[in-house]
Amino acid sequence: MSRSRIDQRKQVWNSKEFQGALAIRCAMYWFFCLCTIFLFVAVAQAFSGELDSAGQMFSKLWKQYSSAVLASVLILPLVVWDVIKFSNRIVGPLHRLESNMEQLAKGHEVRPLVFREGDFHHSLANQFNKLAEAKNKVANQSFEKEELAV
Repeated sequence: MSRSRIDQRKQVWNSKEFQGALAIRCAMYWFFCLCTIFLFVAVAQAFSGELDSAGQMFSKLWKQYSSAVLASVLILPLVVWDVIKFSNRIVGPLHRLESNMEQLAKGHEVRPLVFREGDFHHSLANQFNKLAEAKNKVANQSFEKEELAV
């Protein structure tokens, strides 16, 4: 299902700190996964008794699995990019909530916050909207009392 242009985010990196850490974590998991697979295969070959030396074992492992390692190296950037885009469904709404909270704290009136379809944290938007509405009512009542006093 295609999303409209208005519904799509223009900015992918809303929180470089969070999304950068997430990208690094993905790469670390990939690396640890490769290391774990390599160790399990190496131990299995060592116990099979077919090889004489560690160098011979590593050479055989590289010949057998180098294409899989290289394929995973090529896929890794796509996986990291997808994770960053997916995280935007979390970070984007939080970024919008933060800027609306800042405006509300400065005393400005804010429009109701509506998140995009597919975003997370819709309940936060609803709670923020209730808070903003209550604050606006209090501000309006205070303004009306000041007008009556004059």
